[in-house]
Amino acid sequence: MTAVSHRVFVSFVLYVANGAGRAAEFVAEVDAFLAERFEMHELVVVDDASTDGTPREIAALQGRLHGNLVLLELSRRHGPEVALLSGLARAMGDFVFEAELHRADWEPSLLATLYERAASGVDVVAGSNGRTSPSRSRFFRAVNRFSFLDLGEHEETVRVASRRAVNGLLDLREKVRYRRALYAVIGMPRAVVFYAPSRTAPATPTGTRSEGLTHAFDVIVSFSDVGLRLARVLSLVFAGFSLFVLLYATTAYVFFRPYLETGWTTIMLLASTGFTGLFLLLWIFGEYLARILIEVRQRPDYVVRAATTFPGAARRTRSLPLAPGERPPFDDGAAPPPPPPPSLVRDAEVAARSPEEHPQQLG
Repeated sequence: MTAVSHRVFVSFVLYVANGAGRAAEFVAEVDAFLAERFEMHELVVVDDASTDGTPREIAALQGRLHGNLVLLELSRRHGPEVALLSGLARAMGDFVFEAELHRADWEPSLLATLYERAASGVDVVAGSNGRTSPSRSRFFRAVNRFSFLDLGEHEETVRVASRRAVNGLLDLREKVRYRRALYAVIGMPRAVVFYAPSRTAPATPTGTRSEGLTHAFDVIVSFSDVGLRLARVLSLVFAGFSLFVLLYATTAYVFFRPYLETGWTTIMLLASTGFTGLFLLLWIFGEYLARILIEVRQRPDYVVRAATTFPGAARRTRSLPLAPGERPPFDDGAAPPPPPPPSLVRDAEVAARSPEEHPQQLG
């Protein structure tokens, strides 16, 4: 095997859902590329309750990969955001790649480009094909408009994050897990690398349209103050309308009382408009109370049904020569501790014996 380019430990976290016939091949491609470029690597595959035999195909890679393979099988369908969270919690690399199989329209060589950009001091580097659907574009504009986040308007299909960025993400306890926004919340440097798609991403369904709309609504409410702004505007509008009707009724009573026959229209207009505003405000406050309830419950974000580790093939212990003055890995430069004196060794051997071998007399 040729010498690697980077002396670093990286993790590759992949989300799969019903990816039979494609997942195993893709994992093998990524493993071969990482083995050529990095000193050590691991692959963490998160199976989101597949029903087509995807876990069996992944497990069949045992003994054929260079890096360790970790297969996490979730108990039920969680969706990419929460499922990848379980993989990030398991990953141990200094840099962590994260991707979704159904959006992998790139070659593994893109990972090297992303890593080189991250190694220059950018904690979170995303790869984007520059394509965005109209609905997603409107979603990004809404989040950017009503929040302090700057997410751009491009889709991100693959990402690499430094260890400190991943730790910062995992430390956040929010129940609405949207990694793109959470990486922006922690405030570390971010960058985007645009690429031209080199393959067709496999069409794997990840949810219904209603589920996508619900998730988008949750993200906008959780990462912006649009609800509170709307509630404030509605309160002012309906308060102003009520004041206008009050002034109108007072003026009509004082100056036009002889000509008024009934005030039924005015009363109904005020009541219907006021109750409309009241119920809108109750709906907004109810949404926030529901999210507070979700946070208070502290239910687990995900449940792993099975976690299996498959050791990778034997790798070299050292791929690059040591530079002058460089220490071997995990060497802190300290001299090895001296051996303990014989008296301490004898005392330790005596202490390790059972009470029957050396009964102690209590005075």
